[in-house]
Amino acid sequence: HFASPRRFFGAPETNAAATLRVCPFPAGVVGLEAPHVICPAEGNLRELMSCALCDPPAPDAYLRGLFDSGCRDAEAYLKNGASKMS
Repeated sequence: HFASPRRFFGAPETNAAATLRVCPFPAGVVGLEAPHVICPAEGNLRELMSCALCDPPAPDAYLRGLFDSGCRDAEAYLKNGASKMS
């Protein structure tokens, strides 16, 4: 999966009419350079990695905030991004 260039963050090019890449980290931090990217606009890499890897797990309120942020990102994509991909 990570045989593709870093700028695609493990999501290789395809022959599809459009490719949508979803990144769990801020695109600029991990070097993702691709059109049609959905990734978090909030938080920083340290917080996200700590949330994913640390024990004890992140507080429920923090996890709920990430979930809600993902819902807002998906809604923004459906309103704006989907039409740009066709």
